[in-house]
Amino acid sequence: MKKEEKLSAEQFVYQKVEEALYKRRLAPGTALTEQSLCDALGVGRTPVRGALRRLAENGFVELITNRGAFVVQADAKQMTQLYEVRNLLEMYALKSCLDSYTEEDLEYLQVCISKENDAFQSKQLKEYLNAVKAFHMYIVHKNGNPYLEKSFQQVSDQIIIYLILYDRFYIGGKNKLHSLSIHKKILGAIQEKNIKKIEKAVEELGRKTIGGLDFASTSGANVGIALLD
Repeated sequence: MKKEEKLSAEQFVYQKVEEALYKRRLAPGTALTEQSLCDALGVGRTPVRGALRRLAENGFVELITNRGAFVVQADAKQMTQLYEVRNLLEMYALKSCLDSYTEEDLEYLQVCISKENDAFQSKQLKEYLNAVKAFHMYIVHKNGNPYLEKSFQQVSDQIIIYLILYDRFYIGGKNKLHSLSIHKKILGAIQEKNIKKIEKAVEELGRKTIGGLDFASTSGANVGIALLD
């Protein structure tokens, strides 16, 4: 197999597993054996191994020596710790550059909120999380400190992976989207340059998000079924 074909097969495996995770077809802790992926996707072990390494690098999968690859897992304590760090970084970014926000900045944040709402209404989890991430990343990027931004992105990306696995996004009855109303609060407080209101809203966002996660869920199909279109 040529190098291009190997890369294509590896990307194919990566995308199929990622898609299954976004669609909540693979439960946290699910074993992703090389053989099950080879059988389900009709590819060899080399692209499967490459895809699993990439999935591990991006935080979706945990590789355990002598055991194999597993979909990552989390609990409320881990999420609380992640949000504590994320909130500290975001508030530092805001406090140091709040006076420099322009109408253009505010308009961009409003566009993120609109995209967030549209994605939620159409039940597009990936687009929803991308909009949420863009909102917060812009706030930190505004600070102009690349080291701060890199640290924030690392924490934020891990939170997003756990939201993919545990958020009640697809569950009926979630008629109110708390992130949307709180992002509007944050935007309004930035416009008012009211740091206390921002801090309160940022803390509320983390608290409500963690409280709405379904850590008890073990739903998910077996690997072969999960990877079917």
